[in-house]
Amino acid sequence: MNFALINDRDFLNAQPQTTVTIRSAPEARFGSVDLAPWKRLPFYFGFDSSASVESRNDPDISTSAFVQRDEIAPRVTPAAALGTMAGLTTPTRWTWHATAPNCRAAWP
Repeated sequence: MNFALINDRDFLNAQPQTTVTIRSAPEARFGSVDLAPWKRLPFYFGFDSSASVESRNDPDISTSAFVQRDEIAPRVTPAAALGTMAGLTTPTRWTWHATAPNCRAAWP
């Protein structure tokens, strides 16, 4: 399990200065190593997950200070015939965002 505090600021334009700020604090990350639960099936299972509270502020979108975000990314990796791990992994990722009641959005 890992914990993170992230404050990411991207500069979109120099003149006029336009920035996008995404803050993720606190964030908890949890993952597993690939395991083979059945000895006769050549598949390894694992996952990565995170739960955080985020906010975003830019000229078009501004969320409340705390918007919940949860993510899980399970993976299945087949074993190669020689017993080594193959380079094929399922690219599945699910993300949930809580509804931001104070979200202000201006779309073109």
